[in-house]
Amino acid sequence: DQTAKRLWGMYLVITLIEVLLLWVGPMNLFDAICHSFTTMATGGYSTKQASIAHWNSAYIEYITTLFMFIAGINFTNVYFISLGRIRKVSKDEEFRWYIGIILLFTIVIFIGLLVNRVYGFDFEKTFRMSLFQVVSMMTTTGFATADFVMWGTFFWVLMIILMLSGGSAGSTSGGIKVVRIIVMIKNSINEFFRNVHPRAIVPVRLNNHVLPFDLVFKVLAFMFIYSFIILFSVLVLAAFGTGFEESIGAVVT
Repeated sequence: DQTAKRLWGMYLVITLIEVLLLWVGPMNLFDAICHSFTTMATGGYSTKQASIAHWNSAYIEYITTLFMFIAGINFTNVYFISLGRIRKVSKDEEFRWYIGIILLFTIVIFIGLLVNRVYGFDFEKTFRMSLFQVVSMMTTTGFATADFVMWGTFFWVLMIILMLSGGSAGSTSGGIKVVRIIVMIKNSINEFFRNVHPRAIVPVRLNNHVLPFDLVFKVLAFMFIYSFIILFSVLVLAAFGTGFEESIGAVVT
């Protein structure tokens, strides 16, 4: 009961901080409140048709990126961070993977945009656009400062992967969730090892704890059902004449 109250209180405080920070920038109070609500809820609804791009403000984009990132973290970890227990949070595998995926995709997209000279040699803007889109897609918030479809198919596929991944378990973001992806990858690696060493007992570990096989099985079952629903839905939309990219984008969203 007390934990729930603390989490709700923390959620409210973070939202109010974002409201104030956005209000200090180009946004008026109404827009700041609306965007703070939809940032922390990773809903992505905007009062402007152009979304965050409407303000054309680096300040607004960095503030929104920061709070989307926070919203994608397990709120238990956010609570620990607020208490200054950084070391405990840094040991959490899902948190490390969450940061690692964001950094990896941001760097790849940043380099790709530079090579293609999408924003010329404006390093800061290229980095900001890369980071914003990556965090927005991974947390399934959906805010936009650029039409990444126009960047090319390679970038579009990366964004679809991020949307499928989603943020951390215990966050407001959607998607498969990072922790399930970790379990799937570790189990897949273990299966290769078992093929070479059939008698070996290699359990899946998360945060140095052995996961029960039935839990791993449930994760794999979830992944299969999730993938099947996406594939089936894409086929249905395609049958009604929707284009391939539009079908995948709509279903994953």
